[in-house]
Amino acid sequence: MSPKSLDLAEIDKVVAKWNAAKKREQEAHKEIEACKTQIEAAMMKTGTDVLTTSQFEVTKRTQSREGVSKKDVPAGIWEQYCKTSTFVVLACKELKGGKAPASPSKASPKAKAKGKAKAKPTKK
Repeated sequence: MSPKSLDLAEIDKVVAKWNAAKKREQEAHKEIEACKTQIEAAMMKTGTDVLTTSQFEVTKRTQSREGVSKKDVPAGIWEQYCKTSTFVVLACKELKGGKAPASPSKASPKAKAKGKAKAKPTKK
């Protein structure tokens, strides 16, 4: 085999492995989204932004993103054309030592205070 030739059979094996991994990733993504939907529905039903179990704590907050780099455009154009997208973020962390669950009424004000953070205003 010359240095410039490829072992296509070996490349085919690697691509097949990559393709299989992409399929597993897609299935895992579907499962993750289904779980997040169930958790968010439970949070909406109880009116809380924090759910704590004996093993996990899930927090819900809203984030915003703006789409154009401010340094790349004049301020007037930024103010005229910037767009803000707002979306919900759920964060899950494993608790060490089996922390007792907090009641929704105690957890909600703390989480809502965090959720009220606003994007920085644009400079004029």
